[in-house]
Parts: sequence; C-alpha cells; structure tokens
Amino acid sequence: MSLFKGIIPSALAVSFLGLSACGSVDNDPPKLESTFGTVSAMDTLVAVFDKEIDDFDDSLVTSNQPITVVKQKGKKIYIVGATDTVASIPRFAVSSDYDTLKFANIKDEDGNKSKLQTVTFSTYAFIDSDEYEYNEKGTCYSNKKPADADVLTDSTGSKFYDGTKTTKTLTVTGILGGQYSKNCEDDADTYRIFLKKRDTVSVQLEILSADIPLQLAVLGPSKIKAAPDECTDDNQEFFSVDMNGKKKMVAIDTTFGIGDIHECGTTTITDELAYYIQVRYSDELTTSEQRPQAYKLSVTLQ
Repeated sequence: MSLFKGIIPSALAVSFLGLSACGSVDNDPPKLESTFGTVSAMDTLVAVFDKEIDDFDDSLVTSNQPITVVKQKGKKIYIVGATDTVASIPRFAVSSDYDTLKFANIKDEDGNKSKLQTVTFSTYAFIDSDEYEYNEKGTCYSNKKPADADVLTDSTGSKFYDGTKTTKTLTVTGILGGQYSKNCEDDADTYRIFLKKRDTVSVQLEILSADIPLQLAVLGPSKIKAAPDECTDDNQEFFSVDMNGKKKMVAIDTTFGIGDIHECGTTTITDELAYYIQVRYSDELTTSEQRPQAYKLSVTLQ
C-alpha cells in the first residue's frame, strides 16, 4: 500500500490539479514547419504547422503567383498551382525561382493567431512539348518518335540545353496525358541526348501517382549501312526498366552505359551520337488505365 495514500486533503489535491491545468495553457500561435526548395510544377505543396489550425479560410494563404488552396485538414494546408492545367493536372508557373507562399493570421483552437509567415519554392523546367488538342493546321503534335524528341543536350554532349554541364544533374518535368484528349494520344515522351561509347548515364524517374506505373526506356542510335548484323533497326531499344509489379513504386533510379550498341551508328567510336530516353506507360496498363500522370526526370552523365 502506498505510504502517502489518504494523507493529502481533498481540497489541496484540487488545488494541485488546478495549478497543473493552468500551467498547460498554450499561448503560442501556430508555427509553420515546412520547407520546399525546388519542386515539380505539378506537385501539391503541403504546408505543415506545429499545431492544428482552427477557423481557416482560403484567403489566409496568398502568393506572388496564382495558387489554389485545395483543402485544410488538421495541421496541414494543401496548395496547387493555378497558372494553368495540363491533361487536367493543375500546375504552378514552370522554371520559376523563389516564389513565396504567405500565411497570415493562422489561428489555433485556443484562439492564438500567428503573424505573417512565409516559405519560398522554385519549380523545375517543363520541356515536354506535347499538345493535347488539334492545332490550327488540324493536326496533333507528339514527341513520341525520336525524330520529334525534345532536346536534353547539345550535339557535343558536353552541355544540357540550358547550358548546364552534363556532369551536373539536369531535372525536367512532364506529363503523359494518356487518352485525356479525344483528339490526341499521349502515351510516351521522348528526349534526345548525345552520347559516345563508354559513356555512363544516371537517370531517375519519379511519378505523381503510384497507381499509374511508368516505364523508362533508352533507344538509339540511327543505324548506318556498315552496321554489324545485330543492329536490326534505327534507334532500337536496348535498355528498359518498368515500375509495374513493384508494390507502390513511385521512382526508378538506374544507370545505363553505352557499349557496342554505339557501333550501330558509327565506325568511329569517339563520335557523339543521338540516343533517346523515353518515358511511357507500363506495358501492363490497358488503354483505359493510361490516365494522366505527371513525372520528374533527372539525368546526369558520369
């Protein structure tokens, strides 16, 4: 039996409880904890506070670029871009630096109200040039074929399209629209990169929705007349990684090298040749399952 049981008078016990309750009152306003850095323009930014938010209104969040507050739940505020939409996915302005989200008068359930709090973010480039409707000529543009590929590097292979050295990492973003438009099909995006024999390329592919798996493939080069017999086609596929079958996989992190395949396109192994990195839906997806999917592609020559 406890030695002190029954010794403390009930009035004193109530006093202790009252002091304890008073000491627990929190007078601090909600504090923003999130940092963002550089994000995909199609991302949903989740601003997280250190306590639950009460009496929230969308007007409490503003920015120097168009935004939409999707929802607020508990400690979190969900925000997407309102610059435009691509294949029904909203996005922030692309290739944008140091944009600011401002949170004013955020209040907790005790009525504590915060002063202005801000967080900055930037967005990666978006070079996926597909169009999702007929153009003025009545045709639909696609970057699926190598001849129509978007450009990652210059013809020397030493710099990316934006002037960055290829020894650094270039990150771009894009969207596969699938059957979003009745006029246009968008089931693959292709990017051109110039490489020479024995080059090694590191590639990361991240997706927005785990339930729509993608595949990463590498094609090339164009075949010359003097090509070895094993070179069967122009820009034949020689490397691929599929997300399908890997539970909740939302990223591919892989490396490929340029070996004897280079001799399909040249008799001089030091030549820089065009190769193609292709982002497409998983082979296992049916046409109806090819729903809009945003992705982030990062490339580095090692």
